[in-house]
Amino acid sequence: VLLKRGEVEKVRDKIEASSGISAAKKCVSNIRSIMNYCCEYKSGESGLDHKDMWWELLKTDSKIIARTRTPSITDIVKTLQLAAHYLDRPLPGRVDGKHGLRENVYAAFWWLVLTAQRTTAGLALRKVDFYPDPRDPDYYLAAWDEGVTKNKKTHVLPVPMRAVDHMLPLIEAAKDHGSEWVFASERGKEDKDISISRTAVRQFIVRLQGRDPLMRGKDAARDLLAEAGVLHWTPHDLRRSITTSMDDNGIPGGASAVLAHEIKLSEHLGEDALTEAQREEWAANRMAKITKLAYGGGTFLKLKKSAMTIWTDAVLDAWEAVQAPEEAVLLAAE
Repeated sequence: VLLKRGEVEKVRDKIEASSGISAAKKCVSNIRSIMNYCCEYKSGESGLDHKDMWWELLKTDSKIIARTRTPSITDIVKTLQLAAHYLDRPLPGRVDGKHGLRENVYAAFWWLVLTAQRTTAGLALRKVDFYPDPRDPDYYLAAWDEGVTKNKKTHVLPVPMRAVDHMLPLIEAAKDHGSEWVFASERGKEDKDISISRTAVRQFIVRLQGRDPLMRGKDAARDLLAEAGVLHWTPHDLRRSITTSMDDNGIPGGASAVLAHEIKLSEHLGEDALTEAQREEWAANRMAKITKLAYGGGTFLKLKKSAMTIWTDAVLDAWEAVQAPEEAVLLAAE
């Protein structure tokens, strides 16, 4: 109750100066949310009431410049080549001597490339929600509960078998402690099961550029992306790449369907029974519900299948084209 608006604005401005506009906006948004909660639900304990909701006036006048990075499929595949190259060797100049990335991060990297989903939601995929489409043998279905997706709607994505066949060995190669997640974190335990971090893939791309606190020094740092002729990009930029690809192929709505921009399948998937004795029946029921949701979307599913096939074929065609022995290793020498 002693907190003043001007004090919060000072914090906001310091955060913007040190961490950028996006972080400052999140600061303002989070403080408003906390204060609203205290006012609405904990008025007696917090001392806040509706007479002076000054925090609702908190704003930031800075504007985020829209990002336009759109990595080409060639750029994406070159980055994946570097990732594959450093699966069994350390990045140059690294102090710790560990391999460039782990198998679970490599699998997660490929999954984000092939599906272009938002990182947090895309990697929060449960094993029970990734299975062969019982109505179409050419596809798997991947599903996310409405609480996971940014638009708060259940999202079901058909994944072509060619992409599935590429992904399954990568998933199998990753260490797994019996996790419920497809992309399990190696930090997870039986009593604290977690999926891989949303920042893991992005951090690897940063390490490829030599921007890493574990480098031996500026002289040792190498920008492997630049050496391969690739500009910096992040997993989120893949959403613009697939949008461009769909536009070029004459199905602009395909990207929106794949990226869950306009899909309205709001029925919650639910978990009706969680005991071991009921697990098998629950999984079957959940699978049936996901399938019903997918096919209940009418033309959306057909549109998703077309878009996913075009995109994944383009990526995998480009990947396979550079797997000749003489081209397999880029400029990424140790």
